[in-house]
Amino acid sequence: MTFKVKYPMVMIPGCILAAAIGMAIVAERAAFADAPMHAMAMPASASAAPAVSTNAVAIRNFAFGPTAIIVAPGATVTWTNADNEPHSIVMVDRSFRSPPMDTGGRFSHTFAAPGQYRYFCGFHPQMTGTVIVRAANG
Repeated sequence: MTFKVKYPMVMIPGCILAAAIGMAIVAERAAFADAPMHAMAMPASASAAPAVSTNAVAIRNFAFGPTAIIVAPGATVTWTNADNEPHSIVMVDRSFRSPPMDTGGRFSHTFAAPGQYRYFCGFHPQMTGTVIVRAANG
């Protein structure tokens, strides 16, 4: 018995696309899943910019802006993707992660406890940022 594909030229691009999507998903998950915590340390450049008091972070040109923000306990931070590529927010301590955000996509998270929360993009781990949660008098 022989198997004959009726439209082989249509199947090839579909298979390539499926493989590319599968590899992108695997790469995004592998960016942090098996890495030891010390291997995920933030580069020194992540703290180079002064922290800004705001609740909004834009994702533009493969960077978070501002890189470091200061919010009060209980504040909700919203990330908005202005790039033409998908991005996601992954906390270095693995406390939470966002779903992938396409162009115009948004993700919000409320930070209840004071501390420094470091994060990176699950698709582009070189993209990093910090949320500093501290009381107004601290």
